[in-house]
Amino acid sequence: MLQVKTVDEVFKIIREEFSLYPLETEQVPLIDACGRILAEDIISPENIPPFNRSSVDGYAVYASDTFGATETAGIPLVKSDAVKMGITPSESLKRGHASYIPTGGELPANADAVVMIEYTEDNEDEFIYINRPVAPGNNVVLTGDDIKMNSAVFSAGHRLKTADSGVLASIGVAVVKVKRRLRVGIIATGDEIIPVSASPVKAQVRDINSHVLYAALKEYCAEPVMYGIYDDNYEKIKCAAASALNECDILCISGGSSAGEKDETANIIDSLGRPGLLVHGIAVKPGKPTIIGRAGNKPVIGLPGHPASAFMIYTIFVKYLMDRMNGALDGAGRRISATIPQNYPSNAGREEFVPVKLHIENSICTANPLFGKSGQIKMLSDADGYIHIKRESEGLMAGRPVEVILF
Repeated sequence: MLQVKTVDEVFKIIREEFSLYPLETEQVPLIDACGRILAEDIISPENIPPFNRSSVDGYAVYASDTFGATETAGIPLVKSDAVKMGITPSESLKRGHASYIPTGGELPANADAVVMIEYTEDNEDEFIYINRPVAPGNNVVLTGDDIKMNSAVFSAGHRLKTADSGVLASIGVAVVKVKRRLRVGIIATGDEIIPVSASPVKAQVRDINSHVLYAALKEYCAEPVMYGIYDDNYEKIKCAAASALNECDILCISGGSSAGEKDETANIIDSLGRPGLLVHGIAVKPGKPTIIGRAGNKPVIGLPGHPASAFMIYTIFVKYLMDRMNGALDGAGRRISATIPQNYPSNAGREEFVPVKLHIENSICTANPLFGKSGQIKMLSDADGYIHIKRESEGLMAGRPVEVILF
């Protein structure tokens, strides 16, 4: 009989049991750092940009020299030497003058604005005619506007995104100190499970969970290791689990987590080391028979055998667990707002995570629940994300706004 815990109770157990995991750090080149979790704060050693620069092609000016300019009465300013990219102007701008400047060029000293070239007229004489006034600071990025010297750019625990690589490059960070990748072992169990390359006979099924977990862990920037498929044999699975746990930071065992006659995963996890079993059953759909244990300081997860259930439990709990072990600051995932187009009944007393397909029409985003059973992996392949129905809810009404957590 499962002794189920609520989702919040499970999150609390994960925080209390695994947040202090001693994970080493390593130095990696910036080019390989995307997706990794910072092990130290990043402080900018310089201002970005390091000089006042133009954000448009145009003319650097004293803003006050342009006041009163119109399309029918352009103000003539004397042309000064053009600004060249990558070269600091050698002379200050004089009153009544203007210097051509390309996007990204450094403003001459004294210039405080840039007139877009579209609002100037060049009659091929000594003047450039300004047809629209600008205010001080218009079309100018000031020194330190983007990043200020000695400011905190990123904090330890931040997961580096694609654009973050550009930020680090801009301040000259070529090597980044990050947390070592978590090494996660994967074991598949079940008399009916066969390798992907084999042809099923009668009630046999190919090993889906190992491959889904492997891909998900790679996407997380963990280091997955497959340890193979094992029949429902206590001693064989225990031996494989002990060996895998010795080599890994986390062990995921797929299958055998429910209370059936041959479901030994809970006993195996409890035998691997103290304190043993922490959770056997979560008040959640899908994935109620999920197991979480700890052997020494390492987590062991018993995932449901059904692929869709296993994937949802990985998404909700295993990623949360890895974030806590990594000291990651934010693992909430990307979220968008949508409306649900139909009534969706749910059972009060348990949390439900419902896969949805998004549809956008006339700027309105709808989240269509995908109905299926826990063994149907194609349903999750079609999904863009999921919605979380709280345990006190009896379902969702059509037209109600919902929050979609994207996969």
